[in-house]
Amino acid sequence: MKIKPLSIVYQIIFIATLAIFYSCSVSYLVGEDEKSTSSNSAINISYAKGHYSDPLDGRLILLISNNIDTELRFQLRDDSKTCQGFGMDLNKWKAGEKIPFAMNAFGYPIRDMKNLPSGEYYVQVVFHKYE
Repeated sequence: MKIKPLSIVYQIIFIATLAIFYSCSVSYLVGEDEKSTSSNSAINISYAKGHYSDPLDGRLILLISNNIDTELRFQLRDDSKTCQGFGMDLNKWKAGEKIPFAMNAFGYPIRDMKNLPSGEYYVQVVFHKYE
């Protein structure tokens, strides 16, 4: 049986998802640690070298949910069952470069990350590459 390689979109989603699991503090996301909400805290996101040779421009979207029934990117919608999303634009993002996710990034449906209720969450990062 031959395994087909993932499309580049799925590769970036997978890589970014792994990067956030390894580099973010869950206590920051759920607001349990007062020290972790300081301006020094960051969710660092990177992608592996070898996927792109040129720097990337695009939109980075951090998705947060307490539901794992479906992939988080399919849960973001305009109704009461939506997952939480935060987005920020990136310019000239290089492979291996850790980007701190902007804690003041615009969110939907909750506007500010510090207002997320305490709890356990699943996270996924999606990168939309601008053409």
